[in-house]
Amino acid sequence: MASVDHLDWRRFRISMALRNVEDALRLLDPAPIDGLEIRALERMRDDLEVILRIDEIERQL
Repeated sequence: MASVDHLDWRRFRISMALRNVEDALRLLDPAPIDGLEIRALERMRDDLEVILRIDEIERQL
């Protein structure tokens, strides 16, 4: 089993990734760039949110 510090670090990095994807979506909202797949960023955001929710549920057990 991974150490608590390692799990906290992983959660922090996932949170930062989620924040970066959300920032990118906000920046692209008013003026999407041709060829950039916004839906891919949205799916990535959704996946990161699910990972964080699962982690939170597991922490409560």
